Amino acid sequence: MLKFIYSPLLHFLMIGLFIFVVAGMDGDSHQHMVEPISSEEIAQLAAEWQLQQGQVADKKILAALMQEQLLERVMVAEAIARGFHLQDSVVRQRLLLNMQFIESEVMQGDEQYHIDQAIALGMVESDLVVRRRMVQLLEQNLMLGEVVMFSDRQIEQYYDQHKSSFIKETKIALEHVFFAADNGGTEVAFQRSQAAIKALSGGNVAGALNGEMFIHGQHLPLQTERQYRRIFGGDFSRAIQSLTLSQWSGPIASSFGWHVVKLKERSVEQPKPLSEVAAEIVVILQEQWQQQRLYHKQQALLQHYAHPR
Repeated sequence: MLKFIYSPLLHFLMIGLFIFVVAGMDGDSHQHMVEPISSEEIAQLAAEWQLQQGQVADKKILAALMQEQLLERVMVAEAIARGFHLQDSVVRQRLLLNMQFIESEVMQGDEQYHIDQAIALGMVESDLVVRRRMVQLLEQNLMLGEVVMFSDRQIEQYYDQHKSSFIKETKIALEHVFFAADNGGTEVAFQRSQAAIKALSGGNVAGALNGEMFIHGQHLPLQTERQYRRIFGGDFSRAIQSLTLSQWSGPIASSFGWHVVKLKERSVEQPKPLSEVAAEIVVILQEQWQQQRLYHKQQALLQHYAHPR
């Protein structure tokens, strides 16, 4: 036994193992690094921000843009380390498409060969579509199985703090007289609607209500602003929100022509009961929790891939 311990063969094996371990440690340290954002990239980020926002990026904004860029780089590196680019069909098809564009001819041979070529050319890191897909895949993987249950008290607290977010939409019921734009033109329809308002102001109701038939009727029941917008268009739906109850108003334009309108009823805004929105609150709380968890995991990856100064 002692003879074996002191043998040159064992010494050779131990030295080899030591070199292997040290090399592995060094390789791992390089694997968990990404290049810092270069000065050229910072200048490009600042230029793109100014072009999109119409203002110069201050130090705080620029720091946020750099952090976002670095995080994407780290996420892509981690996704590559996990082999997502080798497994995902969307990434593979995109790489093949890139190679087909480069070769400008029908590609021959094994599909995997061309994918390997694309990877070797750095397309996983350089192609915008692939990078975004890799980030998406990693985010999904990081949050896999991340589910939390919320107590009734937590749901109630959120409801109490955000009750204004669960206000029932105001509903309006109205009566209107319609003057069609296709009956003599828009200008004629407008003049007729003005005459109707003038007649109503003078108490001549019968003489004022001489418009055309409207497909949805003259009396419209309680409906939300969104419902009115679908029928009449945005300008009309916004205008009727500020009308005085039981008073004829107008002319108000719609996508059909002009209208003289009387507000008949407006529902009182009130929050929806907790029983109606509890399930919605659970979804909101779950999404918030997942975003917080994802943020912490992203920060851990940033530390893991931190480039030494």
